[in-house]
Amino acid sequence: YFSLLYTMLIPFLTKTTRDKIHWISGSKDQIFKKLIDEFINEDQLEVHYGGKNIFIPKHATEFTL
Repeated sequence: YFSLLYTMLIPFLTKTTRDKIHWISGSKDQIFKKLIDEFINEDQLEVHYGGKNIFIPKHATEFTL
């Protein structure tokens, strides 16, 4: 239904507004990966999220026995 609504609204949107709309398709993991790759450098992204940064919180090393 969304594509039908979009098709009806597109003539009323300015070119500037239309240029801000991006279609992303795929699984949730694929969508997440595309967005992360576009906005975050993988060297700054933690390994847990698919990046290369091995982050160790400061408090984790201060209180080890």
